Amino acid sequence: MKRVPGLAPLALLCMALSVAAAELTPRVHASDGIAYVSGGIGSDERQAMQELTEPFNLRLAFSEIGSGALLATAKVRIYDAAGKLLLAVASDGPLLFVLLPEGSYRIEAEHAGVLLKQQLALGPKSSRALAFQWPRGTPE
Repeated sequence: MKRVPGLAPLALLCMALSVAAAELTPRVHASDGIAYVSGGIGSDERQAMQELTEPFNLRLAFSEIGSGALLATAKVRIYDAAGKLLLAVASDGPLLFVLLPEGSYRIEAEHAGVLLKQQLALGPKSSRALAFQWPRGTPE
């Protein structure tokens, strides 16, 4: 059996977070070794998401410019510095938390056909929060 470095700690993290979040709506998922959780619809679910922030070093929030209205649907793609697609996911709410290894990334978020992009670099112990805001009146 071929072993992929770093997957054992990721599997343990996913199991621990899944047990801790068993009573909560947001569930921790993994795709190609990248752990993530998405949700935040309603105040109870937002609170549950906030309780899960610590292990995730990238926190994305989706909203509307001006009103600050939260947007529950965004298609998110995360690329590494070489342009390789690491994660492609549709958010299940206005919040998406991701655990990424150290490195540089391009984050793309699309809502109602409008694509927004941001760049970021994560160090060994760094953590970032990014807000993606779409023009007011963008259809849900």
